[in-house]
Amino acid sequence: AEVIDTLVLPALPKGRTRADFDRDHKVTTRTTDAETVTEYRLKGKLYKMVVKPKSGPAYTMIDEKGEGKFVPMGEPGTKISVPMWVIHSW
Repeated sequence: AEVIDTLVLPALPKGRTRADFDRDHKVTTRTTDAETVTEYRLKGKLYKMVVKPKSGPAYTMIDEKGEGKFVPMGEPGTKISVPMWVIHSW
């Protein structure tokens, strides 16, 4: 295995600075007695939530289409496959 010491980021678009991206992206964390929720927003729109319950494993919810409907996200690179076949019809 090769260890990579440095992370090389892609160049910013012409005329943009890192501050432009930091201003557009916001991460907030709120904690209750039952869980800690970290919310990720881009230009004010919530697109991902990471929920860490006091007991049990953490899970991530994402808004895949930007419609405000959050679905659980599996391990990186995998998607949850929901069966969508017809059981019975008339």
